[in-house]
This record gives sequence, structure tokens and C-alpha cells, in this order.
Amino acid sequence: MRSGAWLAIALLLSAFVLRASAEVQGWAIWGWLALVPIFLVIRTLPAPRAALAGMWWGFAYAIARVIFTPEGGASSVADLIAPVFIIGGYCFSASHLVRRIGFSPFILALGWIGVEFALGAFGWRAGLLDASVEAGAIGAWLSPLTGTIVAALVMAWASAMLAHVVVTAHAWVQRNDRLAKLLGTRPPLPLIAEILGSLQLASLRTGTPRGPPSAR
Repeated sequence: MRSGAWLAIALLLSAFVLRASAEVQGWAIWGWLALVPIFLVIRTLPAPRAALAGMWWGFAYAIARVIFTPEGGASSVADLIAPVFIIGGYCFSASHLVRRIGFSPFILALGWIGVEFALGAFGWRAGLLDASVEAGAIGAWLSPLTGTIVAALVMAWASAMLAHVVVTAHAWVQRNDRLAKLLGTRPPLPLIAEILGSLQLASLRTGTPRGPPSAR
């Protein structure tokens, strides 16, 4: 399967899982992991491609919201468009920032709070993570103490930290040929490696061919 297809599928599943974590009983824990593909995109892809990936994720989430909560789903075209451009803009800005200061899970999670407020201004009263916070046992415990926004910050931070761990562990395994061969046959590691490899391929830029150095 082409690299772009793997990426699109991972982002689609991420968006649907995040919405399901707020609506399906027993799925709340997955809300703490659902943003991992978004942060992998931010860490790995250049800003323009990260923005496109974020826009696709935002559209997928809007559709998931309509499917899981028809009565509270998109009531206008603006409701569908808002997450597309807000998430796309966040991924664009965050990818730029990562290339300047490095990948900081806490700073990226702080930025995600801006996404929550921006969506709230467009009528998404519960934002994205607020609904998942209220649905989960951990979030329900955190919410009265810190408020849903801070609890959402902790959720985004958890996903960003896991994305950092996944990329770091994948790079370490790739450097160890023996371990890579051993783990490469154990599911779901081949799928994870495929998705990460797809991100790495998608991030490559075509350079200008250079000739051999001239003899002096």
C-alpha cells in the first residue's frame, strides 16, 4: 500500500476513535491515545504536508461527530469546515515550531488548548477533548479538580509523549538489525513500522542533483 494511503487510514481511525471515546461505553481510555497520529505527523512531516494531514483529520472528525451524535452533529457547513481549517492550521504552525525548537510534548499540548478554544468559538461547545474527558474515569476525576481544559491539556500531553516514545523506540529498533528482524515478525509491530516508514517517506523532499566535486 502507498505511503499516503497508510497515513490517511491512520488519521481516519484516530479521528473516529477520539469521537467514539466520548460516545461508546468502555472506549473512554482510547481518548488518551487517539491524538498520537496527529503528533506523529507534526513531528515527521514538513509544515505544508502536516497541514494537509491535519485538514483530513479535521474533516474525518466532523464526519465521525455526525455519525456518532446525529442530534448534536454538524448543523451547518461551517460546523464541518471549522475543524478542517483549525486542525490544519494547528498542524502547520506546530510543524514549523518543531523544526525551530524541537519536539516538545508540553508546548504542543498547550497549543492544542488553542484548538479547543477556537472550536468553541465556532459552536463546538465541548471542543474535541472535553467530551472525552467527561466520558472517562480519569478525566472525570481530573475535571472537578482542574477543569476540563486542563484535563484536556493532560490528555493531549499524554498523546504527544506517546508519539515521542514511539518515534524514539522505532529509531532505536531500526539501528539494531537483529532486534528489527526479531520484532518485525510480531504483530502489530509491522503495521506500526509501516505507518512510521510511510511518514518518513512522505517527509522526504526532492533535492537538486549535484555533480561530483571538481578536481582542483
